[in-house]
Order: sequence, then C-alpha cells, then structure tokens
Amino acid sequence: MAIVEKRSHPWHFDSFQDALLAFTSSVMDYKIYLLNIRSNIDVLTGLPGRRMLDESFDRQLLDAEPLNLYILLLDIDRFKYVNDTYGHLVGDVVLRALASNLLSWTRYDEVAYRYGGEEFIIIIRTKTDEQACQAGLRLCRLIGQKKNSLL
Repeated sequence: MAIVEKRSHPWHFDSFQDALLAFTSSVMDYKIYLLNIRSNIDVLTGLPGRRMLDESFDRQLLDAEPLNLYILLLDIDRFKYVNDTYGHLVGDVVLRALASNLLSWTRYDEVAYRYGGEEFIIIIRTKTDEQACQAGLRLCRLIGQKKNSLL
C-alpha cells in the first residue's frame, strides 16, 4: 500500500530529519484514519457497526427533519443452530451474504448496521409510517426470497 498525495509543487525540506518527520506524521495520520474506520466498521460484514450507530444516532435524529426515523431490527432465527450444526465458518458466510444483500437492497434513505451477533438494524428515513412499513416489508420479502440460498 502506498500513500500518495497529488501536489502542484514538489516537497522541499531543509534536512533529512524534516523529511522523515513529515513522512512519519503522514503515516501516523493514515494509521489513525484506518483505526477510526476499523473501529466503526464491522470487520466480518463490512457494514457500519454498533459503535457507529451509537455515535451517529443523535445526529441522524436531528438531520432527519422534516422526515422521521424508523428502526427495523433484523434477527436471524435459529442462527445458533446454524453455527452448532455447520460450524462458525458457515455462520460467517451467512452473515456476510446477508450483509452484502442488505447493502444492495437498501435505498438512499436506508442504512444497514450490524448491531451484534446475528442482529442487524436498518435505519429508515421517510415521511410516513406507511412508507416505513412498506420499506420494512420490502426488505423482509427480499430476505425471505434469499433465506434458503444463504446456506
């Protein structure tokens, strides 16, 4: 991996120590950036994780106006059975497949989070209860169509 910065003029340093300090500072900034991403993104699924939801929820409430926020909680039924019967590697495949599908199924006003274990949360921003219910039913229908192909 390389860190590249597009500049209109070349770097000029008075000494090797100044150049080394600038490079080290740049690498440290990048590592802090990566740590921040890794602490907010679920490693297994690639979805935003619970920490990101916890940290952003109040802001989402404020930003939602004049829309409303609706929370859809998804829980995989009998997931312990999948892990116990087929193993945790298969369970991980199921979680990744569901997360991938959620990413493709959610719309611009919906955000999927991995809340923990086999629980996912979808935040839906919309105007009416009916629109939120329709979004939830759409996602449930799509999951139902895929549920047997996840194993």
